[in-house]
Amino acid sequence: VLYSISLFAVSQEPHVTVSEEAVGGPLTVRTIPNAPQDFKVASTTTTSIGLNWTAPDSANNATFAKYRIKYSSDVNSQTVVINETSSTSFSLTELSPGVLYSISLFAVSQEPHVTVSEEAV
Repeated sequence: VLYSISLFAVSQEPHVTVSEEAVGGPLTVRTIPNAPQDFKVASTTTTSIGLNWTAPDSANNATFAKYRIKYSSDVNSQTVVINETSSTSFSLTELSPGVLYSISLFAVSQEPHVTVSEEAV
């Protein structure tokens, strides 16, 4: 959710006066999207890993624009962006046989003011 925040100084009663808006304001801030859930390996071959997850909870009008998958081995690190928010699976392909990979999944908010969820669990 995107918020616009302004700050003003207000004097005491009985003669209330309000300052100009604080320097730098208003602030436009987006809260962090909810993280995807139930992230797991669905399949493996010698050169691919299939992944599944459940979409982030949309309670309180929480929204996101895309997913980001980060994966790395001892010698390489890559990022894949999935722009289809209805997707709940993806296959990493062209991997090296017998290599251990660390894989993370995140939900990413809309532009501008991009925020990234906690890592999927």
